Amino acid sequence: MLLLGPALVLLATGLISFVLYVGVNDVLPLYGSPYGFVRLSSTIFTAFLGFNILYNYFHCVMTNPGTHDSKYFKMLVKDAVLSGDLPPEVLDDSEAPATKGENTGGGDADDSKPLLSATVPNADIRNRLANENSLAGDAMDDADHENSRSYIINGDRARSTIALPSENPYAWGHCKKSNGPKPPRAHYDRVTRKLVLNMDHYCPWVFNVVGWRNYRYFFLFLLWLWTGTVFAILMTLLPFLTISRPGWRNKYGYGNITKQHRSNISMMFIICVSIAVAVSFLFFWHVYLVLSGQTTIEFHINRSKKHQSSAHGKLFFNPFDLGYKKNWQHVMGTSHFFISILPSNREPVGLPWPSLKVKVNRRGKDKSLVHV
Repeated sequence: MLLLGPALVLLATGLISFVLYVGVNDVLPLYGSPYGFVRLSSTIFTAFLGFNILYNYFHCVMTNPGTHDSKYFKMLVKDAVLSGDLPPEVLDDSEAPATKGENTGGGDADDSKPLLSATVPNADIRNRLANENSLAGDAMDDADHENSRSYIINGDRARSTIALPSENPYAWGHCKKSNGPKPPRAHYDRVTRKLVLNMDHYCPWVFNVVGWRNYRYFFLFLLWLWTGTVFAILMTLLPFLTISRPGWRNKYGYGNITKQHRSNISMMFIICVSIAVAVSFLFFWHVYLVLSGQTTIEFHINRSKKHQSSAHGKLFFNPFDLGYKKNWQHVMGTSHFFISILPSNREPVGLPWPSLKVKVNRRGKDKSLVHV
């Protein structure tokens, strides 16, 4: 896998460059004069797409996803010690080298054991949950219990029908593979042999693990790649059909396409259709993951827990799901939507593990719990 990665990065770069070259050199000249509205606007949009695709792709390749030997990871460990989530002695253990393991690929979701001090929430979490539970018990009636998602966490009577986490989801653990502390949502990658924050998967096309610090680049790469391939298909569809059917050449005004350009345009159309089909599934899958507050690994873990809870007649909830808007902001930032998808090298906002906070609305008889 590690040997294949550089070759795939070069292949991906070559395909993107080829499509951009053919689009500017062979396709766009078919749409009028260089300063005409259609050609000029299409040229500007093509340059915009190409920059976004390559920018996010190479940042995803080059950015450390949050491995256990990174400065960001060690900073989280120090913060956890200061907040009381970890014992002070782990600071020395976190500098220990990772133990060698078999390189079988993929992530290891369960190969860890909880630290003694991490089996219970810290004082801040305990106090917050205690206050919220007290407010929930006073503020909600039976109708609210049936309709409010926050009741899953805070309602006392829900505990008989809701599968609450057996352990604090924000608790740190100990990873035997990396021989160090394991943050919430972190998983061990057997390809790179490193513990990764919010690991989603190892992607050979970017020769890197997709995790907390480069997931936004990966998602935006898929977004702009999908947009670019759809735009390229629309721009080359009619010329491609004209090339395929000689009788259409004079009918649609593409009779002056040279033989070399015909080959390039046909190849570009086939490549873009193939990429668009493959990327569409991956892109919309990650749209779902972002909006539901999950990684690919967590999706499979949560699905397994959901089935186990259902077998016992209980419901399961994802403790990191804050709702569509906050899930999006946790990955993309709190800026306006169109600002958040523009190229930027900003660091992720907040911690890799979001927290669910609730407040009580007390307006007359309207008593309910809502997300904040």
